[in-house]
Amino acid sequence: MTVFLLASSHVRKALALLIELGPPLGLRVNIKKCEVFSSGCLTHFPIEMKQSSKPNLEILGIPIGIGDFCSAVLDRKRSEAGFLLKRLEDVGQVDPQVALVLLQLCGGYCKLVHLARVVPPSFSQPVLQIFDQDVQKCFTSCTGVHSSNVAWKQAQLSLSRGGQGLHLDPPVFQTALKWWLGLDTAEGSHCALCPEKMLDPFGHHATTCKHGGDVVFRHKLRDILAETCRRAHFSVQVEAGCNLTSDHSHSRPADVLISNWVLGKTAACDLSVISPLNSKILSEVGVTAGAAAHATELRKHEANDAKCSDLGWVCIPLVVESYGAWGKEALEAFSMLASRLATSSSRPKSMVLSELYGRLNLHLVRANVRAILCRLSCHHQEYI
Repeated sequence: MTVFLLASSHVRKALALLIELGPPLGLRVNIKKCEVFSSGCLTHFPIEMKQSSKPNLEILGIPIGIGDFCSAVLDRKRSEAGFLLKRLEDVGQVDPQVALVLLQLCGGYCKLVHLARVVPPSFSQPVLQIFDQDVQKCFTSCTGVHSSNVAWKQAQLSLSRGGQGLHLDPPVFQTALKWWLGLDTAEGSHCALCPEKMLDPFGHHATTCKHGGDVVFRHKLRDILAETCRRAHFSVQVEAGCNLTSDHSHSRPADVLISNWVLGKTAACDLSVISPLNSKILSEVGVTAGAAAHATELRKHEANDAKCSDLGWVCIPLVVESYGAWGKEALEAFSMLASRLATSSSRPKSMVLSELYGRLNLHLVRANVRAILCRLSCHHQEYI
């Protein structure tokens, strides 16, 4: 379909060119299926064409006409989308996570994006602002999370892989959403495990506190990595390296030890989770993305390179920031692992890599939210 919004003489000329030059290119104009709209004289167009002198019209759902007409069409589309939003609110009463995924994929941006592209902003902006408020109300109703203006801007950013076929319980999901959007997760409480500490609203103390065994709970990241390596037919050991050097050092540079990683060398993978809200690196994190992970990688190399060299190993720090951003060395290692597993399983590397990140990051979210809920007195007994 081609639409010309030109003076009638220019439209006639364009039509003549299509009729003349189209057939050699395999393009033939079916005049009976063509339509021409004009508020003026239409006598110079072929009589086989459908002709109309309406001042306002819709073509494939696109309003063309005066501002009031375009705005009315947009408002009608907004009302039609509003019916779906109401139904999603009902779904949210049963399962807020399913409702949010449906809102992301079916109920928000996609409903009016085409009209937003083709209708002049001066006509569309008022209606789109109202629709944005409708979506925000649906978000609040589905999730039970009341977002601030800053948090709502964060929520409007693109979210990769809205669903992985996995699920979080409603209280865990709601807390995860508040933590991710930077909303207050502390509820003005002291830490239930170390009462002298006041919980900060962004969950930094909860995700770094050494009491309560949450560090151990995050060890499943190690187990997920080890299991993925075995599926890729690597020989794997966990928690390796203690007492192997001549000085009988008790340090353990390998959470996961992978034989024949590169050029016949064994890889000592050391998994770490670091909070980017650490006061020692906060100023750098605010300027450079991934600065917290990079700083931890350097620190791990300083601590482990000498021992790994003595053992003939390659030290690979696998560092993830608590919000889910992996360090450069982890990204490279996971890419290599995904290539190996894709080859052995005859699946696309992109699919394998997506599944690996999905499993690792889902467990990281669960571990962080568990740490937050464990330290709120109202949930302490439930999550310890």
